[in-house]
Amino acid sequence: MIINDEIRERFKDAGDKLAEDVANLAGQVADNTAPELFGFMRDHKPIVSTDAVTVVALAEDVKEVLGDPTRFTAGLYGPKMIAVTGPFILGVDDTPVYHHDHAAMDRAVRREDMALLGDAMLSNARELVAASDGEIDVVTELADPALIRAIDAYFGTPGPDAETQARWARDIFWELFINVSNVAETRERALADAALWRPHLDGLIAARKQAIEAGESVPDDVLTRLLRFQSEGQPSFHDISIRHNILGDITGWIPTVSNAFARAVNELLDREDELQGAQEAARAGDRELVGQYVWEALRFSPQNFALLGCARRTR
Repeated sequence: MIINDEIRERFKDAGDKLAEDVANLAGQVADNTAPELFGFMRDHKPIVSTDAVTVVALAEDVKEVLGDPTRFTAGLYGPKMIAVTGPFILGVDDTPVYHHDHAAMDRAVRREDMALLGDAMLSNARELVAASDGEIDVVTELADPALIRAIDAYFGTPGPDAETQARWARDIFWELFINVSNVAETRERALADAALWRPHLDGLIAARKQAIEAGESVPDDVLTRLLRFQSEGQPSFHDISIRHNILGDITGWIPTVSNAFARAVNELLDREDELQGAQEAARAGDRELVGQYVWEALRFSPQNFALLGCARRTR
């Protein structure tokens, strides 16, 4: 029997979609069962090892793995990041390149900016809630638009629109960190989005650079800082490295913060007393106490139940 290319492609697409659906379902099952599984491991067997994988459950063991670049590598993430974003610090091992890039980003993404980002998120959230009809979708109508508005202003690199920016970030994040089974449809979607996002960023970078060189007034955002550093010595980035790192940062910020936001709300909704305490703290303007409620809620439902690392060969 002869199968033409069109039919073969249809079978391939259907197979890729099925594989992606199965992988998503497996991820949801793992997420739901992880708290009990890791709780059992901490009490009875904190390290489980097979020929293919080792799982550690105690905090001190996790910290040892994450803090030992001589035995564990970012090799699971690096190649994917290069294909999608270009070299980005989350996919680079403990090398001079990593330390240079980390220091360069630290100059632009400053600790003291976090309060300003918090203010922007609060203002955006209040506006969105006030415009609602008494009901609001925590992710699509609150967390995502509030977060994207704040990030667009902070980095100075908005997407074509908020919906597109959110989709690009989520698709790429899924490929980099969730697609452990390397489902082709997930990878192809991320690569297609990245192929649109990279030239979009190139255009924003070029326009801002031209404005700076012309002496125009520009905002003091991350993009402006990174471009000004080019003439102020090291550590600094070339234009293409600015693109790599801004794309990677936004990819990491939008899905993780949005996911954490929804998880914290879900946990509080399941706990009447804690929800009332968080509400009272919010109404009183006690943001520090609200933050404590949020962090405690996330302890019960972390936005990522596991981190994957790759052990270096020892022989």
